[in-house]
Amino acid sequence: VAFREAGIERAVVETGLGGRLDPTILTEADCCIITEIALEHTDVLGHTLGEIAKEKAAIIRKGAVVVARWSYDADVRAAIEEKVTDDDRAWWWRYDRDSFIQFSVAHESHRPILDKEIDGYIPYLKEAARLAEISLFSKMRYKSSKLVERAVMHTHWPGRMQWIEYSGAEILLDAAHNASGMSRACAQVIVEMQNNTA
Repeated sequence: VAFREAGIERAVVETGLGGRLDPTILTEADCCIITEIALEHTDVLGHTLGEIAKEKAAIIRKGAVVVARWSYDADVRAAIEEKVTDDDRAWWWRYDRDSFIQFSVAHESHRPILDKEIDGYIPYLKEAARLAEISLFSKMRYKSSKLVERAVMHTHWPGRMQWIEYSGAEILLDAAHNASGMSRACAQVIVEMQNNTA
């Protein structure tokens, strides 16, 4: 209601906990994005990645475009694929190959020659940008999808790998709040330190 009254044409609404029992399930989503599935909130979502994926896949609406981050866990993939009703409108994002693959051809071999820069690691901001890009593209908003890279250059994301200075000391702030997030934040710190010393 607040978005409608403010004249917002398109909003990105993040699910707070899981999906099946989260209030965001009430929104009329025409595009559903599932990011990394990790062991988190196990007391509510389940004790395995497959159980958690099932809870998160509940956000998928019939007829909506689906973009999901690839998982090497077969139970995760099965839980998401089971909820999708149109494989031609669903995409896996193979972050390890930096490529998108439609569900309808996901069973085929997809082993392109990889760029030497791609090693399976991807920072939060790049991941968010790539998911936004394919979501816009799949909704046939081609002009907007091409603007994502430029938008990222002008985006300030407080609390995500944010460096601040306090009393002459540099401090890194990051909102990682579970094991998966901490692992990715630490990996990004290591990469940035290596880049700064190279």
